[in-house]
Amino acid sequence: RSLSDAGYVYANIDDGWQDCGAGVDGSFHSKDGEPLVNKAKFPDISAMTEKAAELGLRPGFYFNNYICAEGMPKGGIGGEAYMRNMRGNVEFLRANRFDFVKLDTGSVYGDLQLWHDLIRDAGREMAVENCHQGHDLPNATWCPFDMFRVSGDLHVIGMDVEMWALAHWVQRASLGCWAYPDTVDPGSAQVVRTQFGVYAVTSAPLLLSFDILDDA
Repeated sequence: RSLSDAGYVYANIDDGWQDCGAGVDGSFHSKDGEPLVNKAKFPDISAMTEKAAELGLRPGFYFNNYICAEGMPKGGIGGEAYMRNMRGNVEFLRANRFDFVKLDTGSVYGDLQLWHDLIRDAGREMAVENCHQGHDLPNATWCPFDMFRVSGDLHVIGMDVEMWALAHWVQRASLGCWAYPDTVDPGSAQVVRTQFGVYAVTSAPLLLSFDILDDA
């Protein structure tokens, strides 16, 4: 049996896919705005997403990386290079048939409304994760993402703070705009059971985080 048998739908790549320093001015975006993938790790992204679909999974991707994080492009936020890279990111997702994107806080490409608008205009429906760690939260009239993280990393702030933040901010959640704490990381059975229990009670999306190459 697999995780999909238990009801998990998405299989997402997190940080580490990028070809660090291969792009313009030491970034990992080409002059055309294309995000540059480390081919040693991911030789064929399109084949990977196709395989995921064959297995009944919906593939997801990750942006605003912390590993070799990119700086401000020439022209600043909203400038020509910035918009070229943003459009290149969304075109990459569309062309490779991704169904999910996690947006972290490791770079300047964090405008969630702009991501929403560009994805909409690209014509490919996908789930958007706001991983801004308790910032850029929705309100009664604004939620341009499908789920939002309520706090920082579990291993940094601890489960007690995670649970307090979830209890505090879950009031802003709604159908299609779900609140969630950090991912469920491998740990003791007691800790994982506690996490699952709290997440289930609050209708938080269940996110597992692990290295698929580590069989330990």
